[in-house]
Amino acid sequence: MKKILLLTLLFIIYHSAHSQFKIGIKFGGAVSTARIRDVSDTLSFDRSSNTIRPLFGLTVDLPIKDNVTFSSGISYAPKKASIKYEGTSGNFTGRESYRLQYIQIPLLVRFSTNEITPGLKIYFTTGFAPEIKVFEESNERDPVIVQKFRPIDASFNLGAGVELSIGPDTIIYGGLAYYRGLINSVKDVIDSDADLKINNDLIGIEIGVRF
Repeated sequence: MKKILLLTLLFIIYHSAHSQFKIGIKFGGAVSTARIRDVSDTLSFDRSSNTIRPLFGLTVDLPIKDNVTFSSGISYAPKKASIKYEGTSGNFTGRESYRLQYIQIPLLVRFSTNEITPGLKIYFTTGFAPEIKVFEESNERDPVIVQKFRPIDASFNLGAGVELSIGPDTIIYGGLAYYRGLINSVKDVIDSDADLKINNDLIGIEIGVRF
C-alpha cells in the first residue's frame, strides 16, 4: 500500500511539471452494502440492511491526451457492514452492524466525449481505489461475530455522468459512481467455525467542481 501511494505521488509530481492539471472538490452520498459469503456447519449469514453514507474528497486531474484524463486525489469513504446470523438449530439468532471508515486514494481514468452542446460533455470513469481503514466500531459492546476487520481494502470503480464548462478554467460535474469491494474485509471472527467473507460496496451520486 505504501508503494502504491508513493508511486501515485511521484506520478502526480512528474505530470504536474509537464502538463496543466486541475484540482477540485467532490461530495455526494452512496448506499453502503455488503456482499456476504460464508462456510459454516453451525451458522448461516445474510446481509441485514443497506445504509446511506456521505462521500467527499479532494481531486487532482492530469490530462493524458484529448478526452482522456488520469484522476486521483484523496477521499473519505465511510461504509457499514450489517449482517444477520442464525444457528442451524434455530436457537441462536441476531444482527450486528459495523461502522468502517476509510481514506481512499482513487486511481482512475476518465474518458470524455466531444461536446454534445456548447460546454457539455458526457464522461465515463474506471479504475481502482486503494483504501486505508482509519476507524471501525461495532454497534454491540461485545460483538459475537467479527472481531477485527483488515486495515486495508480496495475497490474497482465504474462511473458515468455529465460535465459542464462554466468558464475558461472551471468545470462542474455530476454522475453515478460504483465502487465494488475486491478484498474480504474480515480479518478475524470470534469463536466460530465460520469462514466469513464480507466485501463492501458503495453505489451513489458524486457532484464536484474542478478548477
